[in-house]
Amino acid sequence: MRQILKYTLEMMDSQVIKIKSGEIISIENQNEKIVIYVKTDNSTNEFNTEFLIYGTGHELADDIDECDFLGTVNLLNGELMFHVFRRYL
Repeated sequence: MRQILKYTLEMMDSQVIKIKSGEIISIENQNEKIVIYVKTDNSTNEFNTEFLIYGTGHELADDIDECDFLGTVNLLNGELMFHVFRRYL
């Protein structure tokens, strides 16, 4: 069965979470939290993925060019902008 799953990120610079294999289709603000939507097949396995979150003007990781940029999310009515990247483990 194909479906879209939602994963909520914590507000920290780096975190590893298990997500289903699939296509990340959107990154959004939902109730002042950063959420990721993944289009997946229910039969796929979960795997560990590291997500990096940077505010505008913050120092980036040395290997940031090797990470996938997923999108920018605004919080607090646009007062704060966060840029989300995925690092494969």
